[in-house]
Amino acid sequence: MAYFQPSTWRLLGLSVGMGYVFFGSMEILRPAMVITEVMGIPKHPSPEATAVVSVLSPLMGSRDLAIATTIFAFYHTGRDKEMGVTILAGTILCYADAIAVGIYKGLGS
Repeated sequence: MAYFQPSTWRLLGLSVGMGYVFFGSMEILRPAMVITEVMGIPKHPSPEATAVVSVLSPLMGSRDLAIATTIFAFYHTGRDKEMGVTILAGTILCYADAIAVGIYKGLGS
């Protein structure tokens, strides 16, 4: 049933890993920009909300970097199925993030 060669799937997996590296790095290095530009949540004037964003965004970034490291490690050891499961689990986490932002902003936004 595989329409592509295994090497193609491995390279696609590496590209997903690079996406996690990019977004994870941005969440760690530029948390305010990611929250406002990527997630579309406006800046909060309250210091409490700013403190929460400054803590949660780097945590999400470190999670993304951990997922990317796992994908690269599985690629390096030739464990393709485990790499696919990691990508699937990361995708589920991304959906959970999107649902959380949708609930915050309102699902109609």
